[in-house]
Amino acid sequence: MDVNGQSPHESLPLRGGVLGYQLPPLRAFVIPVARGDLLIFATDGIRSDFARDSSPSDPLRRHTQDGPQHLANRVLAQYGKSTDDALVLVVRYLGGAP
Repeated sequence: MDVNGQSPHESLPLRGGVLGYQLPPLRAFVIPVARGDLLIFATDGIRSDFARDSSPSDPLRRHTQDGPQHLANRVLAQYGKSTDDALVLVVRYLGGAP
């Protein structure tokens, strides 16, 4: 949590294109992950504004303590585009062995 009681959030840049066809140059990114962090991966079939709405009243923020499957279902239902296929992967990092 930050000083305002908000959970910080990071996002990776979106990359356009069709998988396997004229891929743009790829770049590696490192984002630190700590025990208990929630990671949400989504394809371009999910509207990108799902990650930008960080207001306390946002329905997804209120449900981050729900299980990963429940949260993935909510992202898909609330932010899925009707004109594209979509995939949402939600993971809670539990930490590794020391």
